[in-house]
Amino acid sequence: MKRPCLCRLWWLLLLPLLGLNNIGFAQINSVQDGSWYLFSTWDCSPPCVPSSADEVIVNHDVSMYTDVLVDNAGSITVAAGGSLQGTSSTLYMTGGSFTNNGTADISYVIAASTATTITNNDSLRMDLGFYNLGTFINNGVVADVDSLANYGTFINNVGARIKTNLFYSEDSCVNNGNMKARVFGNAGDFLNNNFLGTVNQLNTGYFFNNTGASNHAALFGNLGYFE
Repeated sequence: MKRPCLCRLWWLLLLPLLGLNNIGFAQINSVQDGSWYLFSTWDCSPPCVPSSADEVIVNHDVSMYTDVLVDNAGSITVAAGGSLQGTSSTLYMTGGSFTNNGTADISYVIAASTATTITNNDSLRMDLGFYNLGTFINNGVVADVDSLANYGTFINNVGARIKTNLFYSEDSCVNNGNMKARVFGNAGDFLNNNFLGTVNQLNTGYFFNNTGASNHAALFGNLGYFE
C-alpha cells in the first residue's frame, strides 16, 4: 500500500509567511489546454498565473506539476468538460472552495481548515489520499483513493460512490450512497442510509445503520455504540 508523503506540507505552510498570497482576488478562466503555471493558459490581463486568493475556472485540460494553494478568499471550479490533472501534486486548502463538475485527478488533497468546502459532482481521483477538516460533499464518483481521513463533515449523497483502501473518520459522516473501503474505522458519528462494504471494520464511536441500509464486513469489531 502506498503511503502519503507529508514532506511537502511544511513548505506549503510557509507560503503565507513568504508573501505569496494575493491581498485581492480576481476571476481567472482557462482559455486553452496547458499547464497551471503558463500565462497562455489563462485570460489574465496583464498575463498571470492564478494565486491562492483567485477565483479560478478550469474549462480545459489543465495540468498541475507542483503543489497548489487555495486560501480563504480563493476557489477552484472545474467546469463540465474540463479537467485538472495533478498526479504528482498536492492541492492544499486553508479555506475557500473546490468544486469539480468535470474530471479531477490529484495525488493528495488537504482541506486544512473548517472554512474549506469541497464538492464533487463528477469524477474525482486522489491516488495518495484525502485529509478533510472542512466540509466534503460527494455527488459523483470518488475512486482509487489510498487513504481517506475525515475530521470534519463528510456527506456521500444518493447515487454517489466512493472507493478507498482506508477510510477513517473522527467527526460527522453521512452515507446516502455507495461506499467501499478495505479498512474502515469510525471514531465519530457515522450514519449509514444505503450501502457500506468493507473487509476490516472497527467502530469506536457512534455508528447508526438505518432501516433498509446494508453494512457488510468480513471482520467487524465494535468498541463504541452500534445500532
